[in-house]
Amino acid sequence: MGYFRDTNHKMDANFIITGAAMGFGKEFSRRVLEAGGRVVAADKNVTAGEETIREFKERFGEESCLFCELDVTDRDSWRQMWDKAAEFLDNKIDVLVNNAGVSPKLGYDICMKINLDGVMNGVQLFEEKLSQTSGGPGGLIINTASCAGLSHTKYHDSLAYWVSKHAVVTITRNLGGPAIVRKTGIKHVALCPWFAETAIVDPHTKDMVMKKSPLKFVTVERVGEAFELAAKEQRSGGLIAVLPNTPLIYYPDTLQETGLIVYLLSKVLQIFGCQTSTPALQGLVLMGMMMIMSYLMHILFAYLGI
Repeated sequence: MGYFRDTNHKMDANFIITGAAMGFGKEFSRRVLEAGGRVVAADKNVTAGEETIREFKERFGEESCLFCELDVTDRDSWRQMWDKAAEFLDNKIDVLVNNAGVSPKLGYDICMKINLDGVMNGVQLFEEKLSQTSGGPGGLIINTASCAGLSHTKYHDSLAYWVSKHAVVTITRNLGGPAIVRKTGIKHVALCPWFAETAIVDPHTKDMVMKKSPLKFVTVERVGEAFELAAKEQRSGGLIAVLPNTPLIYYPDTLQETGLIVYLLSKVLQIFGCQTSTPALQGLVLMGMMMIMSYLMHILFAYLGI
């Protein structure tokens, strides 16, 4: 799947950012405001959200930002927030940042409702309001996923978080694909950070990461850099992995290529009468094909005198 890329975008646009009271959302909001953009900061934590906006207004001006209470699991709450945001931003909303998320420690149902349903509620409302199919101008959606969406977990208690973030990755890949973007005009990019020291990381998880992971933590500021890259480049369908001590990584989409390779290897196994194509057998066929290819290349080079 290719990317829609346009490096001419700037940050001085109108953003709605969920989960903006603290952590990543606060960092994203600060970067937009510093670039001359305007922000509607939405969060269920009213006390922290109003304090954040008070701080930003003192620094960037009264008309730079607005706080709106939002329960991302409630569609009526989304609509109420959207109406306030549209009024504040003069009916010009450019970017939605689906950043609100919670730890699996809160339980499977709550984690799924916020981390997955909350994202889809935002995506569907953004499409309803701004999709080109309904006469809108299109726009950009940035989803906060996680490295969990690119991996597997061995911890049963963390399952909801991994499942929800895999879903956010899938939403971004599919709705951000060229065919759908040409129809809706809405680009999708996801951020996939490693563990960062935000409120979502409880003391037990923090202790486990510090003791068992050689990578430790990424900083909130580094994730903010990934957010800025997503907003400026707008590589629709792209996933930006944020890992410690590495460049920001556009994670490759190899799902279809892998499927094609597995299919071809399985057809080879079928020739030899195999009724079930397992990963072990596929690996053997692949190794055999590589050895044959290497041998043929050796013969070719010898023939050419190389």
